[in-house]
Amino acid sequence: MNFENNVAEVLKKARLQKNLSQRALAKIINVPYQAIQRWEYGTLQPSLKHFLNLCKALDLVAKVFFF
Repeated sequence: MNFENNVAEVLKKARLQKNLSQRALAKIINVPYQAIQRWEYGTLQPSLKHFLNLCKALDLVAKVFFF
């Protein structure tokens, strides 16, 4: 599994475990909901800033995206 697919998979799984919609998560980290969609589909990768905000909002440590 490559990094891009892993980010998409972990992001969606973590969001659903928190019972957050894409729109709710987008509001928490202050991005358009379409960004969440693209990150979850793997068509776009979050910037480092957004990646760290996602980790914080979803109570994740960054290393979960690499294993």
